[in-house]
Amino acid sequence: MTRPQSAILDGQNSRFFYFLEYQLLESTSTEHVIKTLKSIGSASGVHQLIAFGPELANQLLPATATLSLSPMHTLSGPEHQMPSTQADLLFWLHGIDNSDVYDQVLKIQTSLTGLAKLTLDQPAFTYHDSKDLIGFEDGTANPKEDARLPVACIQDDSENHNGAIVFTQKWRHKLEQFLSLPVTDQEKIVGRTKVENIELEGDDMPADSHVSRTDVKLDGEAMKIYRRSAPYGNATDKGLMFLCFACHQKRIQIQLERMVGCTDDGLSDHLMKYSDPISGSYFYAPSQVQMDTLLK
Repeated sequence: MTRPQSAILDGQNSRFFYFLEYQLLESTSTEHVIKTLKSIGSASGVHQLIAFGPELANQLLPATATLSLSPMHTLSGPEHQMPSTQADLLFWLHGIDNSDVYDQVLKIQTSLTGLAKLTLDQPAFTYHDSKDLIGFEDGTANPKEDARLPVACIQDDSENHNGAIVFTQKWRHKLEQFLSLPVTDQEKIVGRTKVENIELEGDDMPADSHVSRTDVKLDGEAMKIYRRSAPYGNATDKGLMFLCFACHQKRIQIQLERMVGCTDDGLSDHLMKYSDPISGSYFYAPSQVQMDTLLK
């Protein structure tokens, strides 16, 4: 029986997170990749997800060709742009002990030295009660319990069953500017109340709010995704590492296009005036059975 990589749904009590993205060097073969992943292994107390960019996924796992997974392409709208920094390998680590997580980060980096270029190196953390640094709860619209699996993972009769489409995007907040706004203005930008976390309704919900741009149906089907984002920050650089999983790439892509304004209405997400996307990559996270077979 197939199952997803456990890091996707497990570890709800994790407090520390780490995102590592790599581009393989031209001299690195798929055999090198497999051998290295075997040597890295797992770590006690650390939830570890391994995912592959579209090209590498097709090379390592031929069954993924049926998914027609595309790399991230730069999206340009009337006012904003989302850049592509498409990578080949993603490691997402999380746990309750920062030392355990960091030890595994060092092991991964040491193992990949000389084989791949590190393109994203980002620690992150849980902020208060799963809030973004802007003070609003993150992932409010996530499905709960048993409803998570069919949203986050592929549910068909192919070899890709319980694999997942993954998207990562680093956002750099203009935090001081956003927090200087009256709370009522902040709420209209996000589309929810800040304290009660209640979605705005009717005329109170602006068409360019974050909720309005990302809560979408296509041919009557809700384009739900499963989020596991985490804030990052130091004294001068702060933002959100956006991470989501989906059963189909179109669920993620349509939300990105609506946020940047690549739609007939031309509206962009008002929140993008206060936060800049500075990375973007699609990946495929094999099911645990696919991963075990690859690394046997």
